[in-house]
Amino acid sequence: MSHTITQIPSPRIQHYNPTRNLGQQQDSHRWNRAWALIPHLATHLRQQFGATQIKVFGSAIDRRYYTHHSDIDLVAWGIPPHHFYRALHELNTFSPDFEIDLIDGDRISLPRLQHAIDTEGIPV
Repeated sequence: MSHTITQIPSPRIQHYNPTRNLGQQQDSHRWNRAWALIPHLATHLRQQFGATQIKVFGSAIDRRYYTHHSDIDLVAWGIPPHHFYRALHELNTFSPDFEIDLIDGDRISLPRLQHAIDTEGIPV
């Protein structure tokens, strides 16, 4: 059964912590490939969906945390709600090597997530 983030018990939230991969082998080559792809993802969000601001967050912000299992976490502002899931789908067609997660920056309801994005997110 799937849950929204607000339904996940606090101890299980740690499973989604980007530092959870610290014990795994880092993958600098994969991190470099992710950062080569990120500008293309951002351009697509701006040109096709009207994104006004985009940030990278999560494990992609620091190569020390990036492993062969890591994805690319983006947050975007300005995408109309009725286009959001199409935007997410299109991002995930850019490369079969990466899963792309997209957060709607205009609708973040978790203070911890908002704080992490505000303090650690990298604008692209």
